[in-house]
Amino acid sequence: MKRKLSLVLIFLMIFSTTSVYADVTPTSQAVGIMQSVYSNFTDTERGYLHQARAEVDSITDAQWQGLITGDGLFTYYNFDSANHPYEGEYQAGTKIVNETDVKDLISGLLTIYFNSDSSQIESEIASFKTANKSLFTTLLPNSSADQLINLVIDSKENVADSITTSEKSALVMASTKSTLTTAIENALQTAVGVELDKSKYTTLKTDMQQIGWNSTKLVGTINSIINSLTIGEDAEAALANAIIRESSTINANTSFYEGNSQTVSLNVLESSTNLIKLNSADSTIVSVSGLTLKGVKKGTTTIYVYRVGAPESDMNNNVGYIYSFSVTVKEKSTTSGTTPTGTTDTTTPTTTEPTNVDDTTSSADSDVVDSENVKDEAAASAISDSVASTASSLAKLVVAGIDEKEISTLATNMSSVLKASANIVKTIETPEAAKSAIENQISVVKNVATVSSVLNNNEDTSKVLDQTKDLLNSSDSLFAKLEDKEVVLDLTKSLIESSVSLITNVDENKEVNGKEVVKSTKALKNAVVKVAQSYVENVSTTTLDTTKTKVEEGKALVSATLDDMIKDAKSSLDAVKTINKTLKDSKVISNKKVQAVVTIKVPLVEGAKTTEVTLPKLKDVFDVVDTVKVQSPQASFEINKNTFNNLKGGDVALSAETVKLTDMLQSKRKNIPSGATVIELNAKVAGEKVNKFNKPMNITIPYTLAEGENTNEVTVFLLQDDGSVKAVGGKYVDGKVTFKTNHFSKYFAKTARAKFNDLDKAEWAKDYVELLGGKGIVKGVNGNDFEPNSKITRAEFVALLTRAMAYKGDSKNNKFTDVDSNSWYADSVYAAYDNKIVGGKSQTMFAPNDKITREEMATMIANAMLEEGYKYSDFVTVPYEDAMNISNWAVRSIILTSNEDIVNGFESGAFMPKENATRAQAATMIYRLFEK
Repeated sequence: MKRKLSLVLIFLMIFSTTSVYADVTPTSQAVGIMQSVYSNFTDTERGYLHQARAEVDSITDAQWQGLITGDGLFTYYNFDSANHPYEGEYQAGTKIVNETDVKDLISGLLTIYFNSDSSQIESEIASFKTANKSLFTTLLPNSSADQLINLVIDSKENVADSITTSEKSALVMASTKSTLTTAIENALQTAVGVELDKSKYTTLKTDMQQIGWNSTKLVGTINSIINSLTIGEDAEAALANAIIRESSTINANTSFYEGNSQTVSLNVLESSTNLIKLNSADSTIVSVSGLTLKGVKKGTTTIYVYRVGAPESDMNNNVGYIYSFSVTVKEKSTTSGTTPTGTTDTTTPTTTEPTNVDDTTSSADSDVVDSENVKDEAAASAISDSVASTASSLAKLVVAGIDEKEISTLATNMSSVLKASANIVKTIETPEAAKSAIENQISVVKNVATVSSVLNNNEDTSKVLDQTKDLLNSSDSLFAKLEDKEVVLDLTKSLIESSVSLITNVDENKEVNGKEVVKSTKALKNAVVKVAQSYVENVSTTTLDTTKTKVEEGKALVSATLDDMIKDAKSSLDAVKTINKTLKDSKVISNKKVQAVVTIKVPLVEGAKTTEVTLPKLKDVFDVVDTVKVQSPQASFEINKNTFNNLKGGDVALSAETVKLTDMLQSKRKNIPSGATVIELNAKVAGEKVNKFNKPMNITIPYTLAEGENTNEVTVFLLQDDGSVKAVGGKYVDGKVTFKTNHFSKYFAKTARAKFNDLDKAEWAKDYVELLGGKGIVKGVNGNDFEPNSKITRAEFVALLTRAMAYKGDSKNNKFTDVDSNSWYADSVYAAYDNKIVGGKSQTMFAPNDKITREEMATMIANAMLEEGYKYSDFVTVPYEDAMNISNWAVRSIILTSNEDIVNGFESGAFMPKENATRAQAATMIYRLFEK
């Protein structure tokens, strides 16, 4: 049966490739979309559209009549379903639509399609909607024009996710107008087809199928009409180029110094490509060699980007040229031998570019040594510039092509660069230097992404990924020093995007897919999410003014304001939405949620050994966000909306005091190392002292690491009233140690490690067990034995978990008839139940002495992770061969704990959910959770 095809969706093809404007009507979005594309036309391309539009206007009535009633594209409708309301009329040969409506619709669509005057777009779209009203009522009875416009918007948002790598390459490599138009048609066809397959468009897709429409036929129809115009191919190529320009960004610095060089690549539809040619408008300012730009002299010029497949004779027409950007060359420094802070390419303009990987070894090694001994900001900035230069040189060597024998050295040198870039952050203080250091870190990670594509060894790749993770983690302190929130957002996005490019390149590199690479990739993704969280906290932070704060008897009393906290809370919510979109667009999938948080910073008050911070009407803030952080010189507090039982609408006061050892009785300080810093913490709600919390609070106190001390052994101790001390956990990071507590008292930190006699029976777990023992989380049996290979019971595992998470419970809530209140494990079971970690074997039975199964362990751990801001995966594929043996209630927990490398499967590919675990295995899982 013949079919009649309409151009009703031509505008869909146009709009689906351009930018989206949120929170406006579909028509307004369409107008903005069209205007965005048109701003990217060259004068020549705009002329092609004028000519095409003139051709549309010159189509005679007779020609339209031939299109509508003849044997052309628009002769018949094909109703494939007897359910369509007009199937009977079709079978009877009755005319269904008015030919004039079809003519006006097609003419209007082509007018919009070739419009190069943005001022006329809105009126023409309005005319289109008027024309389509009666026609669509007939042809798409269950759909609406707004549905189609929404489909347009969704197609644009997801076009980069939809089209294939080969389709993206074809857009860049097209060497003729016909190959270019074919490439854009194929890309659009794919994008619209993917969107139509989604459940939200089920009705529209059904309507379209009933009249013989799908994305392939629609694009074919458009192509046929355009090809019927003498200027159609030129106009289509012009439109394709405008689309590409609108969606492209350049991977290069737009400002650098005389004598410096950098390699350029182009991001097209969110994918990086180097399938391009470059040309400089003024080679006396910037010279071009392949994909490398070199600053020749001070000035500004334009760099033009052309398709690599376009012949030289075609470089200036609308097929060859696809993008341009401005570059400024700055005068090199004459005050020292290094480039001024901020450049990311080279530190010494006169340095000869390395010709092989070995040439970069000396600079990479020296940068690491210098970064470990850096004393001031100026030196740190110089190292930052140097490592960025070395990374750039390594990436250039990769682009130029290196010998396979050099790849191991390449990975080693890049790892050194990453390490040095992370090391220097501790001496950066000013916003200007911090911004420059972050820009250099972004440059380094971009170049690491380039290098990663040639790595061929799992161990080397894993090391590079781990060092990149450390670099991202180090950036937090740099971002915290920036004051301009727009700058913070731009740099955060760039750092995320460059990290994602690295992850993508490693994923696509088939030479490296070992378990250690998979593990390191997951860790890097988590670091990316941490950068996102850091952004949220940085833009919702208020630093209190303490310049006029008085100190009385060594105590500084400061107060936040409710208005500022509410303002920051709302800013935090907005920041979460913004950064979540960035993560989504970058295809970052993580089990860790980015959370809204308000942060209050309290600067050091001269002469104060105690700082008390009042948070007025904190309940009002918790109506907006779930978490508030307070950072004082003596300690930092993290309060959750459930920390206190009842805020009563009153103020919360938190205080931290540095206690001098000499002020303490000998009996109280006998177990405290000399030189230790003792911090006394207190909390009041509505003026009343609070002795315990409903939920644990995260506390951070300072700790100076002594030479030779193991950071993993740093542990916080509770100083009890009788002078005895009790380990309460603790995780050391950058001069501070964070721990969880459910009540306030005096605390200090020192290193600790427990020793057990029988860990030679499970040597692989020895470190984990000893470290957790030192932190008071695991305990021995029968004196100094641990019995690592004994099967662990449900009660024993719950005890480990609740100690690690600092949970407390109330016996009043106990529902388990088999848990004796006098048993050693009773408090642990109560705590696990109150904190939603366990539900029991039944409504009344916990079975404390049963050996715990692996799926039960995974479920308990996952429940604890949910309380810490994690979430279940959106994907329900279980990555184990014995997935059918996993209980339904444990599936999501096993996926979560496996994704986070806490509870893993066996070498055989099985998870063995019903197997019992040993005490050593349980300790290992708890340690991995603790380190999160």
